[in-house]
Amino acid sequence: MNKPIKVSDIDQKRLQARELKVCPVVIRSGELGAEILMFRHPLAGLQLVKGTVEKSDRDTFIAAKRELKEESGIKQLIALRVLATGNQDSLGKAGILLVA
Repeated sequence: MNKPIKVSDIDQKRLQARELKVCPVVIRSGELGAEILMFRHPLAGLQLVKGTVEKSDRDTFIAAKRELKEESGIKQLIALRVLATGNQDSLGKAGILLVA
């Protein structure tokens, strides 16, 4: 699957409960190989950028871009694609995992 999920197609009860999550992952080529953007949260430790799909997001790509900008300041991306999706059973608390 390489298409965003439209927010209008998402179960509104899950959207209202703020159960749907996105996880935009930034990968770049570094001197020693691939580098992944992570940050150290003061309480939770090392983390990837992630966040909740909002009603105002048109689709999961928009949600992923918004979360990336909010949490890292990154505004422009070279490529964006879905690497994985899942449901609450397969991904724990995340309703949808979007890796971009």
